[in-house]
Amino acid sequence: MKKLFTLLFTFAFLSLSAQSWINKNAVWHYDFWYVGGSGFYRMEYNMDTIIQGHLCQKIEEIEYDVYTAANGSFTISSPINNPAEYTYSSGDTVYYLHNNAFYILYDFGASIGDSWLLSDDTAFGCAESYVTVIDTGTMQVNNSTRRWVNITTNNNAAYYFHGIIIEGIGMTEGGQMINCKLFPMPVSCDTSLTVEYYEHDFTCFEDSLTPLYNTSGKECEYYLIYAGIDDADIANIQINVFPNPATNFINFEFDNTTKEQLFLSIFNAQGQTVKTIEFGSGSKSQNIDISDLSSGVYFYRINTEKFDKQFSGTFLKK
Repeated sequence: MKKLFTLLFTFAFLSLSAQSWINKNAVWHYDFWYVGGSGFYRMEYNMDTIIQGHLCQKIEEIEYDVYTAANGSFTISSPINNPAEYTYSSGDTVYYLHNNAFYILYDFGASIGDSWLLSDDTAFGCAESYVTVIDTGTMQVNNSTRRWVNITTNNNAAYYFHGIIIEGIGMTEGGQMINCKLFPMPVSCDTSLTVEYYEHDFTCFEDSLTPLYNTSGKECEYYLIYAGIDDADIANIQINVFPNPATNFINFEFDNTTKEQLFLSIFNAQGQTVKTIEFGSGSKSQNIDISDLSSGVYFYRINTEKFDKQFSGTFLKK
């Protein structure tokens, strides 16, 4: 009976004293894309659990893959339940469970120049991962003032984590390389390998106390709402990339009858953005100088201005 009372008292103490960095019923949405397709993640916090003596938030992730047809319509895969993540907070610091140990994920009280160990993994020729704060500030989110911290990870880190984290929300705006989602992404530092990374875009957040915060300009689950609907205007945009392989110049040719602006991003095999170009409305072709790029495989992504449609592919620089 005494042991039972002790357990109940301990659980009650943890429940009353532990501070959560997020409110119940928190939901995040992140769109993603890669050369073979696109989709979105829905991440949700609904329950707590005790791990290693900490009262943790269990954050569940559901993935939806999107398959686009030639007529511009798309279909959605069945929901994919990815492994859950676990966090707890102490003051301004948020910890996450990684390799059966807790590491600092966010520190909303950090100052410029502060640093912390994100992961001690050293796989694929990488070094341990450290986060460094490069800027801080405050912003308004639905009329609520929140702190933000702009972070970056060290060169050759095994985990990539760049961008702006917002108090009570987490990772939002991406950094100078691959855009991130709520938790760090593993990468390869072996330059002999060509690795395709997912690019992420934060779109929405809400919880029991925060009204919908939507930075995307479209519905949070746009793909689920419009799956199977033809879009003739999207279908009218055709893209041809040549020559492939290319040496000094590569051409992007468009049959852009919608007169939309197009936005091109080119990434190297490590996921770094090496070129970004904006094409004017109704552009038909663009000859791009790639003489400054090293030989190897490159990925490209083209976004349309109005329909939030993405085209992606690869080319070889000789």
